[in-house]
Amino acid sequence: MSFCYDNDKVQDVALAKSFGGRPSFSQMNDYISKTISGITCGSRFSGQTHGNLLKSCTNLVCFPRLHFFSVAYAPLNANQIDENNPIVNTIQKKEHYLTDINIQKGRILTTSGVFRGNYSPIQIPLDFERLKAEQPEKFVQWISLNHYNTYCDVLDNSNTDSVTHVVNHTGIVQLIQKNLDKFNSMFKRKAFLASFSNIGMDEMEFVEAQYNSKDLVAEYQQYAEAK
Repeated sequence: MSFCYDNDKVQDVALAKSFGGRPSFSQMNDYISKTISGITCGSRFSGQTHGNLLKSCTNLVCFPRLHFFSVAYAPLNANQIDENNPIVNTIQKKEHYLTDINIQKGRILTTSGVFRGNYSPIQIPLDFERLKAEQPEKFVQWISLNHYNTYCDVLDNSNTDSVTHVVNHTGIVQLIQKNLDKFNSMFKRKAFLASFSNIGMDEMEFVEAQYNSKDLVAEYQQYAEAK
């Protein structure tokens, strides 16, 4: 499993919380550490339902190559806590993602939520199903049960109820394509190639990685359009 973060997006999230001031590296790393802590808390603490990375992998990876996940976290600050608005709705908003993808483009294949605090294992799945019914265009319809949730009683260091949301979203192709374009620009000029050749790597290994990335983009697009 690959959990994808985007430096620019993490900085934007930290910038929004710092109210216009320049965010520090510790603020940016805080969000990343909270999501990693959330992803692994099922293996470290007991809860209402026990979860671990193996279960998450089984439920998130619907096809072997499609294992690149976007990560979101809520609430970003205490002002975003709204008891009248289900947390399932809040976590779907773009500003909560630490991966720079357009969630309006593409569709969700599978999701996994780690709910830390006072959350109902009965109500949360109902909220997910309601969301799928209200916004069917955001989800692939040929995977009937595509969300898996873990509930943990132990709070993170913010001492508030929180949720870490891991999404296998076809919109991740935007991030893959952006990195591929930057790679192509440098590889065309053979920039830094000598450094890798000196440690035994062959130029064809980079060509193979280039083609693998293109195939991955095509595969994600294939399942985004599948009905």
